[in-house]
Amino acid sequence: MRKYAVKFLIYLHIITGKLTCFFVRDELKKRKTLNANTSFFCRTGLKPLGLKPVFSGEEGLKKAGGCLVVCNHMSYLDIIIMASMRPFVFVSSVDMRETPFVGMMAELGGTYFVERRNASRLREEIKELAALMEAGFAVVLFPEGTSTDGSRVLPFRAPFIESARKAGVPVYPACLKYESVNGEPFGEKNRDLVCWYGDMAFEPHFESLFRMDSVTASVRIMDPADASHADRKELGDYLFSEVASAYYA
Repeated sequence: MRKYAVKFLIYLHIITGKLTCFFVRDELKKRKTLNANTSFFCRTGLKPLGLKPVFSGEEGLKKAGGCLVVCNHMSYLDIIIMASMRPFVFVSSVDMRETPFVGMMAELGGTYFVERRNASRLREEIKELAALMEAGFAVVLFPEGTSTDGSRVLPFRAPFIESARKAGVPVYPACLKYESVNGEPFGEKNRDLVCWYGDMAFEPHFESLFRMDSVTASVRIMDPADASHADRKELGDYLFSEVASAYYA
């Protein structure tokens, strides 16, 4: 029954997303609508997916206008959890856009795609992300550059953090931790049921979610940093320190 409920929500998300893309011509309005749609469906999908997130420190972020959130990354479930809190623009690699189904869902969610391997595009992408934040969008960046198995937080890559400095908006460090799977503490034995990383295929991983009763997670939003008064690398190091310290605590 849970599987059918989730699939129904996915179909609705696809339909509303495609209708939005067809009828809304203004790019900013389109992205805002896609973000709002995604937030609604992610929030509605928590229960049938068995996801039980607990947020702390999120009050200021919920009220914030344009801003950047930097978060550790382990799974596509991270996006569902974060988007359930408020509408966000997620930053992802163009490689994800080419991934069957996942790429389409990201596109219909208003994701901003970047080409990390193209240095000539980097300056323009930073400028475009800054423009989104200046227009009032809250952007989520996973600066590890990839999803992990949850055993550690990888060092942050700093280039796109520059967009917040350019826009002069606050940067919120966010630490996401999976606490338990089916009532058992999250760890090496069960982490692959939740984490999606490396060369894991999406469909069997997603199907396995419905064999689990519950996944609890905590998301801690920390005090924002003023990006306009920091060197990009220093800011990246500071944000990594904040997120890693919270993750290992």
